[in-house]
Amino acid sequence: MVCGGVPAGFDQDEQVLCVLPYVDLMESRAVRHSIRRGRSAYGGPTIRLARGLSVRLGASDSTGESVSESFDELRQIDNGTLVLTTKRLAFLGSLRTNNSSLDDVIGVEDVGNGIQVHRERKQKAETYRLTSPLIVDGLVITGAMIQFAIEMAKFAPTVDALEAAPPTQVKWKKSPFYEDRGNPLMCGSLHESSVEE
Repeated sequence: MVCGGVPAGFDQDEQVLCVLPYVDLMESRAVRHSIRRGRSAYGGPTIRLARGLSVRLGASDSTGESVSESFDELRQIDNGTLVLTTKRLAFLGSLRTNNSSLDDVIGVEDVGNGIQVHRERKQKAETYRLTSPLIVDGLVITGAMIQFAIEMAKFAPTVDALEAAPPTQVKWKKSPFYEDRGNPLMCGSLHESSVEE
């Protein structure tokens, strides 16, 4: 899923798997709102001094309490390019650059048009959201596709190690009961096997 120019600066032994431009880096921020609960009453006349200008006389009485509530809200931190290689996940923005090894990524969640990444030694998750649709070979890239690419990249070293291992060779030994006539499979010529390394 290479949708843009491959940035320089990556190691020679790592392969770039995804380049996704126009990605928003979103982080959770605490937002606090004050709400006044109760009722208020006002008594007294209103005197009009001029058009659009009036004065209220009297006293007001408010009963109730002021309550402050806090909740988390996703806020855009930066816009840039998300790059996935066989070793790392990197975000290259104008204000912030994040670079994390795939070994430090402990969870990836699909959030529709992006992903949420949980890393070791980081309390808050980072959300990467596509700001505009990206199309590769006629397919619109989704968060599920990015999540799958990251999970496959995490397994790439073990797959490469399995592919690089030499295949084991099996050598068949003849049975002491080998008979030199007929079908050798029915006569016990393939009695046991051993693995040569």
